[in-house]
Amino acid sequence: MEPLVTESLVLVPQKMYIRRIVRHKYVLKAFLQQAHPERHVFEVAALPPAPIHKCMASESVLVDILVQKFVYHLPFYRVIQKYREMGVTVNDSTLGGWYAAVCEKLKILYDRLKSDILSYPYIQVDESRIPVIDNEKSKTRNGYMWCVRDASGGGVFFHYDLGSRSTQVAMSLLKDYRGAIQSDGYDVYEKFTGLEGKTMLGCWAHARRKFVEAMKENERLASEALVYIGGLYHVESLASGLGDEERVKMRREKSYPQIRRFEEWWMLAKVL
Repeated sequence: MEPLVTESLVLVPQKMYIRRIVRHKYVLKAFLQQAHPERHVFEVAALPPAPIHKCMASESVLVDILVQKFVYHLPFYRVIQKYREMGVTVNDSTLGGWYAAVCEKLKILYDRLKSDILSYPYIQVDESRIPVIDNEKSKTRNGYMWCVRDASGGGVFFHYDLGSRSTQVAMSLLKDYRGAIQSDGYDVYEKFTGLEGKTMLGCWAHARRKFVEAMKENERLASEALVYIGGLYHVESLASGLGDEERVKMRREKSYPQIRRFEEWWMLAKVL
């Protein structure tokens, strides 16, 4: 007779422990010192490679700090509380130092990712609002994280400059870029219009949003505009899954005439 099997989920709590590496020290015998003066008198085995030199945190702890911050979005004080519950006390400055050191180690990967994405001929740029803690005023303020995306492959990198959304940040980020830049029409991108090597593109989603908002003022005209834009969205749904050349061909045959009809309607609507 077959035994009955009952399964249940079991949680094994996370724990920390001290890993101790013992390295023996050897002293060269006197006669060998005389025979080989170039050799070291004392020999100690080398430490295993570590992410951060002379850091008490092992690679597992450093990875956990990054995962808690960037995957689960936990602030440092919550991570510190979690470690304290496991019997380990770490202060905020120490944890911050470990985090900064790891980020510095990973910067080479970030720089490579940034360089790769900015080498593509078509990128999309947006700025996302994030709350930033102002320690002097003891409250949060609005900051911005710049998101740059390779429109063809989907690769993304983020750029943060003290939460600024200024023209200077945009210039430092994209001044050397050559290709098409699609944005939401934020004012700073106007500075790129006409610059050599840059083609500025708008976003139909943001344009459409304005007509949705205009429904309160003139429902009839706003609805007509949404129908024209909806025709462009329909073409994009038909082009889904096509290769680049086939998509371009379909847009030329279907989208461009639709845009021309929209422009003609727009000029007439302005008169009305």
